[in-house]
Amino acid sequence: MSCKNGVSRYAKQVIADDELITVGHKSVPILAVSRAFGKTTITYGDMNKPKQKIFADNDNVVINEKVYRQRIKTQQV
Repeated sequence: MSCKNGVSRYAKQVIADDELITVGHKSVPILAVSRAFGKTTITYGDMNKPKQKIFADNDNVVINEKVYRQRIKTQQV
C-alpha cells in the first residue's frame, strides 16, 4: 500500500525538521534524531508520550513529502 503524501528516504537522511508518516497515513512530528554505530534512533510523537524507533542507516523511512520539499527549497536559497 502506498501513501500519496509520503516520500521514502534512508534513515540516515532524516532530520528533526521532517515529519514521519505512520502506518495509518498520519503525519507526526519528529522530536529528535540521533545516530551512532550505523543505527539511527528517531524520537517522534508528542512531548507527553514520545515514541522511539531504531533503524539501520540504510532502512527506508516514509516522511511527509510537503515538509521535505519545503525544507529542500529553503536550503537551496
